Amino acid sequence: GRPRARRRVAPRHQALAASRRSARPMKGYTDMPCGADDLRPYLERIGAADVIVGRRRARPGYTPLMKAASWVYPKLVGLLFGLHLHDVNWICLYRTRHLAQLRLTQQGIPMLTEILVRIRDAGGTFLEVPVDPRAREAGVASAGRLRVRIRTFTGLVQLWREWRREGR
Repeated sequence: GRPRARRRVAPRHQALAASRRSARPMKGYTDMPCGADDLRPYLERIGAADVIVGRRRARPGYTPLMKAASWVYPKLVGLLFGLHLHDVNWICLYRTRHLAQLRLTQQGIPMLTEILVRIRDAGGTFLEVPVDPRAREAGVASAGRLRVRIRTFTGLVQLWREWRREGR
């Protein structure tokens, strides 16, 4: 059967939550089309850094508003946390030893930023690899909804406040 996460998380992140507990990759959890060839840029660079960060070259299926938001969000993350990556919420390959040590407070899109910030603060290294994502084949992207954008922004601000209280 399917492993149970301790708290309700989006299906895309259930693999992360489950793999943090078991240190095994999970199959069958995705909300985007991704084949074995799509993972090649990551797999070719295993061992080069603690986090292999996918840097999307394009955003197929994105509306102009979603494209603008995907340009602004990493800039905001850089401003708030000093984490300067081109893409902070796409597929990343993490060393499991770093994931096992994380205490996450965020859900959804801000959780991905929190993972990167906390790994960076623990001395982790990053390598960005160019990737060519495919257009979504089914479903609707939730990131385009106003409610999700508001929740993402408020979660990011909450994370920043917490991070500052920690003395960062």
